[in-house]
Amino acid sequence: MNKAITFLLSSIVALLCAATPLYSQSNNDCMDCHSDPAMTMETLTGPKSVTVTSDSLKGSVHEGLDCIDCHTDLKGVDFPHERPRHVNCGGCHEEAMKMFMAGFFNKLNDMGFRGVPECSDCHGSHSIREHADSRRVCGICHRNELAAFDKSVHSRNGKAANAEMSCTSCHDPHFKSKRDSMTTAQWHQYSIRGCMDCHKKESQNYVASQHYHKIQAGDVNAPNCVSCHGEHDILSPADPASHTSVDRLDALCATCHKGYEESLHRKDSVDARLMTCVACHTGHQTQMVHASGGIFREELPATCNRCHSDERHAKEFLAHGKVMTETEAGGVANCTQCHVYHFNRKVEGQEPRSNLRMQCENCHSREYQEYMRSEHGMAHAKGHTEAPTCITCHGEKDIKKVSDDMLPRHIIDMCSKCHGNREFALKFQLNPEVVRSYERTYHGQAYNLGYQGDEFATCVNCHGNHDIRSQDDPESKVSREKIVQTCARCHKDANENFVQFLSHYDPHGGSEGATAPQRNVTVAEKFMTSLLFFVFGFFGLHTVLWFIREIAAGRPKRSPEAVRKWVRRFDPWQRTLHITLASSFLLQAMTGLPLKFSHSSAAYWITSNVIELRTMAVIHRVGAIIMIATFVLHVLSLLYAFLVQRKKGLFYGEGSMTPNPQDAKDMWAHFKYFLGLGPKPKFGKFTYWEKFDYFAVFWGVVIIGSSGFILWYPEFFTQLLPGWMINLAHIVHSEEALLATAFIFTVHFFNGHLRPAKFPLDDVIFTGRESTEELERERQREVEHLTSHGSLDDHVIPPMKRWHKLALLTWGWTAFLTGLIVLVFIVYSMFF
Repeated sequence: MNKAITFLLSSIVALLCAATPLYSQSNNDCMDCHSDPAMTMETLTGPKSVTVTSDSLKGSVHEGLDCIDCHTDLKGVDFPHERPRHVNCGGCHEEAMKMFMAGFFNKLNDMGFRGVPECSDCHGSHSIREHADSRRVCGICHRNELAAFDKSVHSRNGKAANAEMSCTSCHDPHFKSKRDSMTTAQWHQYSIRGCMDCHKKESQNYVASQHYHKIQAGDVNAPNCVSCHGEHDILSPADPASHTSVDRLDALCATCHKGYEESLHRKDSVDARLMTCVACHTGHQTQMVHASGGIFREELPATCNRCHSDERHAKEFLAHGKVMTETEAGGVANCTQCHVYHFNRKVEGQEPRSNLRMQCENCHSREYQEYMRSEHGMAHAKGHTEAPTCITCHGEKDIKKVSDDMLPRHIIDMCSKCHGNREFALKFQLNPEVVRSYERTYHGQAYNLGYQGDEFATCVNCHGNHDIRSQDDPESKVSREKIVQTCARCHKDANENFVQFLSHYDPHGGSEGATAPQRNVTVAEKFMTSLLFFVFGFFGLHTVLWFIREIAAGRPKRSPEAVRKWVRRFDPWQRTLHITLASSFLLQAMTGLPLKFSHSSAAYWITSNVIELRTMAVIHRVGAIIMIATFVLHVLSLLYAFLVQRKKGLFYGEGSMTPNPQDAKDMWAHFKYFLGLGPKPKFGKFTYWEKFDYFAVFWGVVIIGSSGFILWYPEFFTQLLPGWMINLAHIVHSEEALLATAFIFTVHFFNGHLRPAKFPLDDVIFTGRESTEELERERQREVEHLTSHGSLDDHVIPPMKRWHKLALLTWGWTAFLTGLIVLVFIVYSMFF
């Protein structure tokens, strides 16, 4: 029974097995055929090996899978089987397959490309790797890129540190159209993140840079990693062929930063290879955010001071002094707060100088705002590069403190570089005589003498320093609205009349466009000039002719002094007044003429080495008071003699100083004598030239004195007079003083002392005595007048005591020699 059941079951199984087809259920079954090395398959391009061994799967990511796990269409199919369909990798790799088909395969296939790579072309068919040998596959189409990559630092051939770098290290293998799905800025950020995966340190600096910030802001021209390092041909910076090598870096940076290569911060003598962009910049961090770090390799001062020694930065006299070595809080100094490195970078349509070398506004914001509202600032903003900037006035290196550097003389010298340049002034339709006209004023004369005090006005005292504006601007310091306030800073009692003073008046500027006050002053100046030429023309001829005539006549013989007889010519009062007048005159000449000829080097030497300007002013005014007092005393003495003493012949007659018709006859006869056309005329007590000298004192004291008082107290007198009267007073005072001093030290000295008949010194004005023989030779009509009522001996007086005469002659010689020295000063100042 049991045997029957066993047989029956065995028969059933056998029948079932006989009726069912034979299926391959294991890899070994497949290997029975596919392990044959000669096994091939016919394709359009010819036979293709379909050999697969068990070793083909070893190390594969699919190791352990059965063949039918991928070749699903062969499941349940008997062998030998038909040609299988393509393996559908999407059965397992669904998302990757969708991305590949949409972003890679279909895109290229639709564009008409044939032979588009499939999964097996990159990953392999049986020995499948997680990371495909993309270079082998990509290089089929991208030959040039592969050749460049093979030479790069990322390639195995380039012996990179990371030899696993391949195309897919940077490129998405399945999403070829990823770049097309992004904006350019988004793609730049995406590519940067790819580089950041490996270059973490460098990327940290880069993402803080201005370059990256611009990319984030959507700037498609902002550089990313490949902009500088390249795409496939990335080489080490040490490689001379690298875009970022020292020799090629400047050219690389210049592709975006136009003109910066030519404006590198280096001296002409420095080898360009030793001073490139990276000498200061790190390359990845480009934003100047603070002094320690930022674009620099090290703390900013250390970077700069590798070339610029920090020794000069700590000088006490510098305006910025300690600021250049550390901040007020003791932190690291920030050179960029002031300096602009690529200052001479060329900008299209502008000169290099238009790019400021200094950024003074970072600290001096108020001054900078004032400057930008000024004539200078507005001109510079309009593109007039000649207009001054901060550097023009304050300098760039070793900027000194304003208290030490902006002294009055320096200020005027500085302004004169532009405003004293005639060609420059005319180019911009400015007054070309503005500096010269300033130098004619008291303020300008003090400047020429090198005076550094604070009691005379310079350009900035009136016009301001940073906010210099047009006179028509109501906010200008010299506008009608503010001029009184400006002048009142020095002249406390300045008024509306006072500010009518012509500060830049040019007496030689012509009448075209001149105002009525300017014309009035010009008339006065021309009159004084004409008077000077007339006086010196007439008496110059008179002196020359007389000198020639006396040389021809020979020097007269004199008796020994012991046997001479003396006649009184001047009483003690007259001699005292003359000594006082001469002393005050010399004081004023010595202290006034250096100011008159302030342009002269001799005047500058005097005020620098002999006497200071302020002291000269005091002495000059003391001398003026003495002269006026002497003049008043003389007039009072004349009135006393005329009104009280009832002296006759004081204003008329032979012994009077008042000119009369006889003086004209004497002068005519004298000229005839000079020319040999007549005898020597007989003169009375006072000659025509002596009377001229006498009344010249009246004219001079009144003219010089009145104008001098106006100059001494201009605020007071302009309460009654217009301001241009100060200009007129200055011209009259100056020209009349020159006329008086030059006349006294030439014509008067010749008439009284230097002509051969009197040489070397006539002491009559000092002793009051004249010898009878001198009187008979020089004043024959006076002798006749004295002897008309008796003999000449009746008027003889004893000689002066020796010590008294010696004292007077000592003063006389001192005054005489002083006058000659002043005359030499005048001649030197006028002609040399």
